[in-house]
Amino acid sequence: MERCILLRRKDIGEFMIKIFKNFFILLFLILFYNSVESQSLMDDELTLTIKEGTQARVKGDYRKALKILKPLAVKGNSEAQYQMGEMLRKGQGLPQNHKYALSYFVKSAKQKNVNAEYRLGSMYNEGWGVKYNQTKALYWWKKAAFHGHTDAQMQLSIAYFKGRGVERSFINSYAWSVLTTSQKIDGAKENKRMLEGLMTKNEIESAKKIARKLWKQAVEPYQQGSTVRRHQYKD
Repeated sequence: MERCILLRRKDIGEFMIKIFKNFFILLFLILFYNSVESQSLMDDELTLTIKEGTQARVKGDYRKALKILKPLAVKGNSEAQYQMGEMLRKGQGLPQNHKYALSYFVKSAKQKNVNAEYRLGSMYNEGWGVKYNQTKALYWWKKAAFHGHTDAQMQLSIAYFKGRGVERSFINSYAWSVLTTSQKIDGAKENKRMLEGLMTKNEIESAKKIARKLWKQAVEPYQQGSTVRRHQYKD
């Protein structure tokens, strides 16, 4: 009899332990789900806020843009940092200051913001806020190009054609021009046609093989519907 009672108590104890385990698992799942959902809502709100600030800048409402974007840039948001860099580069609502603009672009580019990567290349290419350096310009343009930035891809084609910051190569220039032509970038078709007049058939075939590899690396992952940003504003 006593043995039966002990067994029942043991069974009850094990049963209660299972209940508590399941309860805590369920509680964890609920808290985790709420946390993920809350973070998703916060991310959506942040995206909308940055978009509002960016649109204000593009429309010329610099006071509103600064009010929205500067605090976010200070907190480390890469898109806000890029937008602040653009405002300083152009003197939009702030005194024009290329050095300060450069510092924002650097912070943003280190977080792989594709527009900031492209702009850094332009800053080095023009010597704005930094000593002119064609090699560094090409470095940042190449990063942006492989992250799907079409203007950077165009710059690489030109750089290879002219031998700026890199050994001159019609084959590499043509390969990048295939990408920009396929994406209907202004001037790309003319550049491609000009290169065809300077190259042999074998060189063109070699360039097309390179272009196919580049397409898979620098275009396919960043086409519409991808989570990766493309160049947003032609300003």
